[in-house]
Amino acid sequence: MESLTLSLKQQFVRHKSRIDLLYRYVTGQGLVQIFNVVTGFLLLRWLTIDDQAKYTFAFSLQAAMSVLADLGFSGSIIALVGSQIYDKERVGNYIAAARYFRRRFLLISFILGGFSIPFLTQQQAWDWQTKFLLLVPILCTIYLQGAVSYYAAPIQIHRQLKAFYTIQVVQALIRLVLCSLLYTTGYLTVYGALWLYNASLLWTGLAYRRTASAFQIQPKVIDRAIKADMLAYLKPMIPSLVFNAFYGQITVFLITYYGKQSSVAELGALTRLGQLFALLNTFNAVVIAPFIARLSVAQLLRAYIRILIGALSIASLITALVWIYPNGFLWLLGSKYTQLDRELKLFVLNQSLLYIGSVLWSMHAARKWIFGFNSWIYIIGLVLIQLFIVRRYNLSTVYDVIRASLLSTGFILLLHIETGLIGWFVKGKHAVSSKLDPTL
Repeated sequence: MESLTLSLKQQFVRHKSRIDLLYRYVTGQGLVQIFNVVTGFLLLRWLTIDDQAKYTFAFSLQAAMSVLADLGFSGSIIALVGSQIYDKERVGNYIAAARYFRRRFLLISFILGGFSIPFLTQQQAWDWQTKFLLLVPILCTIYLQGAVSYYAAPIQIHRQLKAFYTIQVVQALIRLVLCSLLYTTGYLTVYGALWLYNASLLWTGLAYRRTASAFQIQPKVIDRAIKADMLAYLKPMIPSLVFNAFYGQITVFLITYYGKQSSVAELGALTRLGQLFALLNTFNAVVIAPFIARLSVAQLLRAYIRILIGALSIASLITALVWIYPNGFLWLLGSKYTQLDRELKLFVLNQSLLYIGSVLWSMHAARKWIFGFNSWIYIIGLVLIQLFIVRRYNLSTVYDVIRASLLSTGFILLLHIETGLIGWFVKGKHAVSSKLDPTL
């Protein structure tokens, strides 16, 4: 009887900790998303079509440059630290290594970004002053994002979600308030919106650095073995990450290059609805990846299946809701974008497939199921698909750009599935055949 009581107590404590973790995530990320979504949709109404087009392009270029500057170094910290989360010197070494590598790729990112603006915007009626005024806040954003990314890792590893999200909630709320003040005073422009975003990043990075100091000790000299370990882990991914730096924003870049300013603004409006998936995608990095990384071999299979079934159910529900009731989502975009009915449906379908792929990627990366040959399959496959798209689709329209992107998304999803199969039946063969932990 006593053993049964003890077992029940252990089960209660274990499940309670998971429920608390989920509650903190949903509450924290939910508030962050609410403030960011409200800010985004208000900007759709407040900014002119011209400013919305510039804002869309600036954020897409910033996202591409950010990937190129980081190349997965800050994101690798969680997987490389693994279960040794209480070794402060080890954690500090990995953070220092991520900073070391990021600094060296910043200049490359800045140069490519600077050359990309005049090339991609040659169809737009933007003079050189406009392009320069867009470039400067973009460069500041890339620089400031570094501290946010690598100091967030130890906070996530230790599941300090209250501190992690309190910082983000405060900055998101302040950004919303300041954007509203600029609008009411008649001073809100695309440049003001971009600089306010930079101010929020600066505050977040400083706050994360202060919070993370309790979980890591910065080394005077970075351990060479740590740098080698990080490079060895990321080496198979670097070709695809470099390629994906710009390919990840290919839809906006294509329509900026081929289309009109109004088309860029319309695609930007639809990407705002992509924020519906931001809560889910952040969940992958904040909760799923650390959870999967810490599991024993015996616990892995059941957790993997449950998470994948959950992702498929969520993606199907969101897609069905948008297809059944598109007008409710078009209302969110505002009166300038109510004509995007069929574009909306395809866009959300594409986002749902991307979300499923991101769940698979988070689990595979957390288990170090990274294979170099897949990077080249990914690059070559997408280049061939893109050549086909450029020849067969009218890339000056939003509808054709989104329709074409479904081809690439389907290919990427198949590649994630192939990676999982290899991970289970080759690299992790023993994980499949091991006895499952009945308490998972």
